[in-house]
Amino acid sequence: MQYLFQNKAVTVHYTIDDKLEVGMKLFGWEVKSLKHRRFNLTNAYIESSVEGELWLKNANISIWPGALGLEANQTLRPRKLLAHRKEAARIGGAAKRPGYTLVPLSMYVNDKGLVKLEIALVRGKKKYQKKEAIKRKDLRRQLEQEMKSLRY
Repeated sequence: MQYLFQNKAVTVHYTIDDKLEVGMKLFGWEVKSLKHRRFNLTNAYIESSVEGELWLKNANISIWPGALGLEANQTLRPRKLLAHRKEAARIGGAAKRPGYTLVPLSMYVNDKGLVKLEIALVRGKKKYQKKEAIKRKDLRRQLEQEMKSLRY
């Protein structure tokens, strides 16, 4: 498994409630651009439609130099996410509750060469929760350093 993108800011700003692995409906040139890391997902989010489908919005995939056709000019187009109907309806319905949203967590190429996206149902953290998480992380890092120094 080759990771193309990991959204580390999600763990700082949000509490992850649920995760789901989905595929994406892409053009051939988009797959090439993704595998060569010519994309930007920092402001991307997932939206659920009335029919229960999931869509990746605001994801910028740069145009591959050899791309032809009308779709080659659509770098910011919404991309349909491929998931089982029940899973998409479950996580999409949960995201419609107040305070919840769907965000991309990571993107990777699996063993079969397919581009997969891991999405997460998240809830925003309060400021004091963010500070507490940072403190815990620092304490854990200090403890690991002390344990390393004791071993040698």
